[in-house]
Amino acid sequence: MSEINMVVLDITGGVHLTTPVSDEPGIRLTQWSIKECGFPDGTRARHLVGFDIVNHEGRVSSEIVEFDNVKMHVITSTGRVYALVGPAGRNKDADYVWDKWKQIYQVTNEVDVPIEELLQ
Repeated sequence: MSEINMVVLDITGGVHLTTPVSDEPGIRLTQWSIKECGFPDGTRARHLVGFDIVNHEGRVSSEIVEFDNVKMHVITSTGRVYALVGPAGRNKDADYVWDKWKQIYQVTNEVDVPIEELLQ
């Protein structure tokens, strides 16, 4: 791939604001993971990162407030419900969005939250 093509791909890739919860109250994610991150003010929060199988894009949630390990649903601070489809995993699109999200929100550190910790 030429250098020019690589630049075009970088310019066309990106992140965008999400649809309001009132318009899209639920999302189905595959190849998902949960990240705990720190912010410059010393606070920490957990966020869901995964691939939205309906809209075909990487996704980062607002802060997780509830995890239902029976239904495998996550509820976030906005009230959106994420249905987790399949096992935890990784996805290139989701990783890309996560990296951009961390820059925007000035994340100072991050750790993967093991699924076993959530199932307790």
